[in-house]
Amino acid sequence: MSKPVKCFIVEGVSRDYRFIKEMTSTFFKGKYESLVICLPAAQNIYMLYEKLKRDNFETDLIELLREEVPEARIALEGAYTSKH
Repeated sequence: MSKPVKCFIVEGVSRDYRFIKEMTSTFFKGKYESLVICLPAAQNIYMLYEKLKRDNFETDLIELLREEVPEARIALEGAYTSKH
């Protein structure tokens, strides 16, 4: 069986992995092993919201980030993933 995936979306390209690790250990520790991915939006969160709103929120957020943010594409390919 595949592991559940948890995705944290952050505004900047620079991600604080200490924060992600703390969130993961606080909310998911001991429940099950999951794959945690941190995706940078590389833009203000309100700008991201406006893009989604224009399409009546039917846009796949993960695919949008994969197409527009090279760092997100890399993270989705496994370069910045971690198991918890």
